[in-house]
Amino acid sequence: MNDTNDGNTLFRKYVSDIKPIHNDRVEHLAPRPLPVSRPSERRNIKAPISSCPSPCVENEWRRGGLQDKRFRELRRGRIPARETLDLHGMNREVALDRLGRFIDFAQRQGIRCALIIHGKGLQSGGQAVLRYSVPAWLKEIPEVLAYCPALPRHGGNGALYVLFKRPYR
Repeated sequence: MNDTNDGNTLFRKYVSDIKPIHNDRVEHLAPRPLPVSRPSERRNIKAPISSCPSPCVENEWRRGGLQDKRFRELRRGRIPARETLDLHGMNREVALDRLGRFIDFAQRQGIRCALIIHGKGLQSGGQAVLRYSVPAWLKEIPEVLAYCPALPRHGGNGALYVLFKRPYR
């Protein structure tokens, strides 16, 4: 009993001059720009650009070997997305180039999960080009293990959670 009182007294002595911080503001950091890579370093995604995939492209996909539990965590948004790529307003060619650079960047940085925002296609005259192209491209990239629609708070059907393989060290 005496040790507890001595511990409490000692604790109060050391924290007596500490003042609580009264700050309820959140500081939002601007997203980091993607590094510009030389043409020789850019990923060459072998996905057809000329033909637009049909709306029957799968909403979620995973490579064989990925555990059910891990895929379920991705679908529930329990794997934090460390980076975000926003492809809004880009044409197919620019979006494909940015996606390739982003995946190279993610691999170099050791990022396991990212949020890729492709949009719902509501502003493109009824043709949701990126909404159907991005999933088709992701399937062609060996470093991509899985993707699924994001939760509504992260973009819903206009965004994808993407799970990457661990980079080789």
